[in-house]
Parts: sequence; C-alpha cells; structure tokens
Amino acid sequence: MRAWFASLAITLAVVWFGLTVAVVPAAHAQPGVAEWTAARDASEAMELSNYAVAQDLLLSMEALYPDHPAVDYVRGKYQFHMGDYADALASLDLALARGGNLEGVMQLRELVASTLAVVGEFETYTTANGLFEIRYEAGRDEILLPWAEETLESAWYELGYDLGYWPEPPIRVEILPRALLLAQVSSLSEEAIRTSGTIALCKYNKLMVTSPRATARGYNWRDTISHEYVHYVVSHLVHQDLPIWLHEALAKYLEGRWTGSRNMVMDPSREDLLTRRVAADALITFEQMHPSMAYLPSAEDASTAYSQVFTISEYIVARRGVAAIRDWLYAVRDGMELEDAFTATFGESFPVFERSWMSYLRERPPVEIPGDFDDEIELLVAPEEVAEGSADTAPDDGGLGSVQARDHLHLGELLRARGLVQGALDEYRRAELLVGTANPILQNALAVVLLDMQQAEQALQALTDVRGWHPGFYPSHLNYARALLELQRPQEALPALELAAGINPFDPAVHEAYATAWQALGNEAAAERARQYRQQTDTGRR
Repeated sequence: MRAWFASLAITLAVVWFGLTVAVVPAAHAQPGVAEWTAARDASEAMELSNYAVAQDLLLSMEALYPDHPAVDYVRGKYQFHMGDYADALASLDLALARGGNLEGVMQLRELVASTLAVVGEFETYTTANGLFEIRYEAGRDEILLPWAEETLESAWYELGYDLGYWPEPPIRVEILPRALLLAQVSSLSEEAIRTSGTIALCKYNKLMVTSPRATARGYNWRDTISHEYVHYVVSHLVHQDLPIWLHEALAKYLEGRWTGSRNMVMDPSREDLLTRRVAADALITFEQMHPSMAYLPSAEDASTAYSQVFTISEYIVARRGVAAIRDWLYAVRDGMELEDAFTATFGESFPVFERSWMSYLRERPPVEIPGDFDDEIELLVAPEEVAEGSADTAPDDGGLGSVQARDHLHLGELLRARGLVQGALDEYRRAELLVGTANPILQNALAVVLLDMQQAEQALQALTDVRGWHPGFYPSHLNYARALLELQRPQEALPALELAAGINPFDPAVHEAYATAWQALGNEAAAERARQYRQQTDTGRR
C-alpha cells in the first residue's frame, strides 16, 4: 500500500503544480560535492514550501562557500520564490559567470526571465490587513482588486479555522491577462493549458490566476483564487509531497469556504458530468491524475477528475467532519507516512476507505441537466477577443438542441432588434415550449424582452430555473438583478450582482445596476464607486 501511495507522489515538486523546472544538479556534476549537496537540500526545501529551512541553509552556504555558483543558484531560486525576479536573475547570471553553467541553472534562469517579462511592469496592491500582495496589469485588471481582496482575506480566515493554519503574510497573487501566459511563468505547455482548460496555478510560493477578461463569458474567478489558496495553505502546512488527488480533493471541496458557507456543493454541470461518467464507467483513476490535472487529455476529463475528488472530501466530511481532514494533515506534517496517518485518523485502512467511497460515489443521486448547453470556460488567445456586447444580447444559440427552437430564437432576436418586442416575445415563448426553461441563452433573451415590456415579475420567473442549472452564466444574475430593481427591491438585487461580478466584472452593465441599487438604498458613496468602476470597464475589457 505504501508503494502505491509513493507512486502517486512527485519526488521534488509539490504535486499539483506539474513538473519542477529547475532541477538541482547531482553532487557529482562538477567539483564541490558539499556545495551542490547543500544546494540540493535547499532546493528541495523550497519545492516543499519550507522556506524557513531553505533560508537557514542559504545563510549557512553564504557563510561557508561565499563565492561558489551553488550559492548563487540557491540565492536566485530563493529570490524567485520570494517574488524578487530582477534580483533572482542577477544571482543566476552570477552563478553562470562563476562556472555554474548547468542545465538546472539555465532552466531556472529562463523561467525567471520569462516571468519577469510577463509581470515586470505589473502594479502591486497590498490588501488592507497586509495579508496579500496582488500584482496586476495597471489600468486593466485594477477593477478586480476589491473583489479579490474580499475573497482572499475571507479565505485566509475561514480556511484557517478549517485547516488550523494561517500562512505567514504577505502571500503573493499574480493576475495574468491571458491564460496562455501560464506557459511562460510555469512548466506547463500551451498545449496542456488549451487541452485541459487550466486557468490558474499555485506554484513557486504564489498564486497565479487568469483575469476573467481573458475568457469569452468570464468565469468563477473568485472561487478559483480561493481554490489556489487552499493549495498554498496545504503545502505550507504539511511541507510534504502529497498525491495530486488529495490536494485537489481539498482544494475543490474548500474553494467556496471564503463565502462563509459550510454547505459545499458542486455546480449542477459537474454533477451532470459525473452522473454520465459513472453511468459509462469512464471515471479517471488516481494514476491518470498524476502528476497534474493539467496533463489530462481533455477538459472533460479534467472536469470529471475534479468532480470525483470533490466527492472524496464530501464523503470524509459527511462521516467525520472537517476536523478529520485537519488531523490527517497534521499527522503527515509531524512525520507520519500518508497511509499510516490516514489509518490513525480514520480508524480504517485506505483500501477499505476507497472501496466504501467508490460505493458512495456510484450511489449518489444522479443529476441530469435538461438540454445541452456547454458550461465549459472558453479561453481567449488575446484579451481584445472579448466580446463588446453586454448581457442584453445573447452571444450565441448553443445548446438549444432543437433546430426549430434555434430558428425561433434567431427570429426573436431579429424582431427585437427592430423594436417588435411582442413578436420577439412570442418567438421566444415558442422556443421555450420546445426546449423547456433550462437554456440560459434562451431564458436571458426572454427575460430581456420582458424587461423591455416592463414585465419584471415574469422576467424573474423566466430566470429562476436557469440560475440554478447554470450558475456560471453571469447574464442570468445580472438580468435577475435588473428585474428586482424594476420592482423596487434593490436590497435583494445586491446578492445577484455579487454573483455577476464574481464571474464577469468587465461588463459595464453590472456596475450600472450596482449604481442604481446603491442609489436606491441611499448609499451615495457606494453608488459613486460603482459609477467609477463602470468607467474603468472601458479600459479593463481591452
């Protein structure tokens, strides 16, 4: 059993990141066995997020071997992990100049130089409590800061209570304008990013998250930041290699804890996918998940894997509570083997648990979403590809299934564009009779025309089902809030607008609705802030 666990772990890199880029050369690679052995130990400590040990080793090396390239290498890697990219580059250049022209040094130098090219001109924002240092593209992603700050600082407190650990601040976060830039600041390839739909990473002592403006419809970026922060907490708590399925089981399950909720549930789209894959006996094995979900052959496989591991934590918490997870992690941190720590914590061997979990997984109530709407995140190659339209117009007619329904939707759009709102409503209703109320494209088109006709109550009804089936489609939340504002219910509109902003804060209509809500509630300062955000979106969406 222990060998099985070991086969799922990476020797140096913390597992969910992917393969380590800068590998410390073997002690026999060049003269100076003691120096390179010390460098290897320091590098391993950094890969395990044990920076106190790494710093002590570096200080000792600087005292013992002040002019050796191994010291320059370790100093450069440490500076890189601390976010001091220019200094790291200088240290690595010095290592090469002193004869440390080894593959590992060159690889790390290339990564540092590439990272500096991407984020070197970013602005830095430190959150109010000093817990997080957020780096972002000036003038574009600045609008994300208020929501990012709230998410991260809430996650710091809530996850600290769950896992019994609060990392030492400041914690670095880098918001990247395009997902494919992850290939320049990590060991992932562009092909792996495109194939798996990877949009964020936790690696090199920082969180790296793609801006929602780099996707076609936005995405749940607040939960994504929190997801990566769970990885950060676990790695800094345990200082051990953990199998990828365990890391992702914790991160996926706990990513929503920043909201304060303890009722962790999967989106219906993931439940639907899991239902289909269980029925087809096409689940992803733990071995296939190794060394990273990003290397799975398709986005659907990656989504399946995330859905599966979510149910591991779900099952543990249902049986033992979240404290059992905390106890397991602490036992591993204190030196127990993963298998032994599991048995000591849960009172059963992992093979026994795995069999009971698989039975639980297969017996969970099936969820089937009506229709074929695709909830997958669509990555954009460049931010200028972001559509200029707001939630007023349907971006496509995907997932309607029925050709007749698509024809009715298209005709309704043409009629509405000509101001013939009653005719548009009739066409949308005909499409709805054919496909039901679960398609977000159709239901938002219907809600918008109902708002045009000042039928706000019916607009709310049109969106009720689809907001539950497809919570990641932000126009549903925006139009729901608009209907509430029409009905003079601004306080109820605010949570819906929070959901919309948590997916696509670059739509000016979100901030226009915010300003209306705050104005109606008599909060002029908040209304003015929303109007300022509205102005920023003209820059931020480009």
